[in-house]
Amino acid sequence: MQFTDRKGITPLLILLLLASGLRASAQPQELTLTQCLTLAEAKSPRSVRAQLQALLARQQKQEALRNLLPTVSALGGYTETNSPLYAPILDNSENGAVGVSYDGFPFSPKWYERERLDALSRAARYAKIQTKQDVALTVESLYFSILNNQDAVADLNKVEERFNRLRLTVIPRYTMGRAPPFDLIQVKSSLADLARLRDLLSVQLETDETQLALILGLSPNNGLGLKPISALPAIPSFSYGQVEGSPALASLKAQADAAKMGLKEARGQRYPQLVANYQYGYGGPTMKDTIVGHVLSVGLRLNIFDWGQISSRIRQNQTSVSLADNALTAKEQALTAAFARANAQAQADLAEMKRLEALLPESRRSAQSTVERYRRGAATILEATGAMQIWLNALLGERAAYYSYLQDLAAMQDLTGQGGPAAARIYE
Repeated sequence: MQFTDRKGITPLLILLLLASGLRASAQPQELTLTQCLTLAEAKSPRSVRAQLQALLARQQKQEALRNLLPTVSALGGYTETNSPLYAPILDNSENGAVGVSYDGFPFSPKWYERERLDALSRAARYAKIQTKQDVALTVESLYFSILNNQDAVADLNKVEERFNRLRLTVIPRYTMGRAPPFDLIQVKSSLADLARLRDLLSVQLETDETQLALILGLSPNNGLGLKPISALPAIPSFSYGQVEGSPALASLKAQADAAKMGLKEARGQRYPQLVANYQYGYGGPTMKDTIVGHVLSVGLRLNIFDWGQISSRIRQNQTSVSLADNALTAKEQALTAAFARANAQAQADLAEMKRLEALLPESRRSAQSTVERYRRGAATILEATGAMQIWLNALLGERAAYYSYLQDLAAMQDLTGQGGPAAARIYE
C-alpha cells in the first residue's frame, strides 16, 4: 500500500506536523505582571471609557474657549412685493453684508463657563489616571490570586502524595486484619478534604483567569500563563502626606473648582452684559439705489426681574460647592484610613510570612518523622495525619501571606498615586 504523494511527503507526516503546530499554538503565552498591566491599560473597557470621558471634557473646554471669540457671519436678502403700500420701498430691494458680533466682554458668564469647563477637563484627566490605577490594582489582585492558587494546588499535590503513601501503608494492615478500620477511614477522610479544597481552588483559579483574560482583551479559552514572582520588595517609605498626591483627590479638587466657577457664572447673570455688533455691506430700497456702508451697534443688557431664576441658580451652585468640598474631605479621610490599614496589614503579612517560612522545614520534618513513627507502630494515625495537616497549613499560609503582602504594597501604591506598569517592576 502506497501512502506517499508525488512529492515524496507522506500525508501522515503532514498531519503530525499540523498537530504539533496546533499543540504549540495552544500553549498559553507566559505574561509578566508589567505586560498584563500594559495590556489592561490599553484594552480594559474601564480605561477606554475614562479616556473617552477625558477626551469629551477636553472638547467641551475647547468649545467654551471658541465661544469667547467674535462671530463672523454673512447676511444677504432679496425682497419683491406687489403690495401698493410697500412696493415703492421694498419692491426688488436687496441687501448683503458681512457682520461681526461679540458678547464675551469682561463680566460675561462665558468667561466663568470656560473656567468651569477647564476645571472639569482637569477633573476628567485626573479621573482617567485614577481609573487606570484602579484597573492596575484589579489586575495585580487577580495576578497574585492566580499565582497563590497555583502554588496552593502544587502544595496540595505534594501533601496528597504523602497521604497516598500513608494510605498504601495502612491498607495491607487492614486487609490482614491487624489495623483498626479507623486508620484507613482517617486517611481517606483527609484525602477527601484535600480533594474538596483542590476543587474550590480550581474554581477560584478558573474564575480569576477568565476575569483577567477579559480585562486584558484576550480570549479566556486560550489559557493564560503568568510568570511567577519570587521578589520580596521592602515596604516603601510612604507617609500619610503622600495620599494628597492621589489622582482621586486631584480629580475631586478640580470638581470643587468647577463648582466654584459655576457659582461665579450664576452670579454673573446679574451683571450688565455688553454686546457689540458690526456690519459692513450694501443695501437699498431698490436694486438701482443700493449703497455701501457699515453699521456699528453697542448694547447693554441688564436683567431686572426674572422671577427669582438667578437667585435659585445661585443657591443651587452654592449647594454644589458645599457638596464638592464635603466629598473632597470625605475622600481624603477615607484614603488616609485605607493607607494606614494597608501599611499595617503589609507589616503583619510580612511578619506572618517570615514566621511560617521559618516553620516550614520544621513542620516538614515533623510530618515525615511522625509518619515513620506510625509505620513502626510508635504513633497513632491521628498524630500522623495531624502532622501532615500542620505541614500543609504552613505551606498554604506562607504562600497566602506572601501574596497578601504583595497585594498590600499594590494597594499602597494605588492610594498614593504611584501605581501602574512602571511601579510593577518592583515585583519582578
